[in-house]
Amino acid sequence: MIAILRCALERLLFAFGLTVMLIASSAEAYKLMDTSPGGRLTLNLAMQSLIGNQPVSDALAQWNQVGIGPGQDHAFFTAKTSGASGSCGYNLANEVTWSSSNCGLAFG
Repeated sequence: MIAILRCALERLLFAFGLTVMLIASSAEAYKLMDTSPGGRLTLNLAMQSLIGNQPVSDALAQWNQVGIGPGQDHAFFTAKTSGASGSCGYNLANEVTWSSSNCGLAFG
């Protein structure tokens, strides 16, 4: 009786292990996208007070020269000069600014 139970348990464990291996072999940890997820990325630059916008614009141009993503998108980043500085609200804009505080709170 014990031998029959042991044999049944071994078969059950084998079937379970085989199922896990089949499922795991089809799973992917990540997948590279073949297109840019959101299209072009525009950054609003408001860094006039400290270093100006030119260094950031130059860096974005270097990124574009190399290419971004699997399709090597060479015009991914665009820069737009913005007069506003230190936006702390959710305004659906990507902003690059300098500030002496974190939205009125101390850093760190």
